Amino acid sequence: MNLEKTSKPEYISTKYSSPRDEVLHHLSLEGWANQSSGDTASTTGYFARISNSEAELEELTTNFEEAMQSAGLVDPSALVGHYLLVETDDGFVHVGDYKSEEEVIADYLKLEAAYEDWAGEMA
Repeated sequence: MNLEKTSKPEYISTKYSSPRDEVLHHLSLEGWANQSSGDTASTTGYFARISNSEAELEELTTNFEEAMQSAGLVDPSALVGHYLLVETDDGFVHVGDYKSEEEVIADYLKLEAAYEDWAGEMA
């Protein structure tokens, strides 16, 4: 088998589905998320709601340029939108893409309620 002729996948990671998701996770850990809650040990995992507008793009690029480069995110405009990020106990990060802030808030609140139920049972 000639490895030089084998195509290389655009993005391989054991934790993230894309460079965008890796940067969004970094943003959530650095306090950029609009809201975050949960715990990776819980049934909901750690979760964060992130909404970025085009007006914030310059600030995002300035403050998180290193994270974008490290993740291989070529187009920072991929961060513009409404996202719900969930990190599970096995370390995987899943990101849902929403059409509106209202939709992402609704799902965030459902996760928050489920997490509070879980935390109440654990107390």
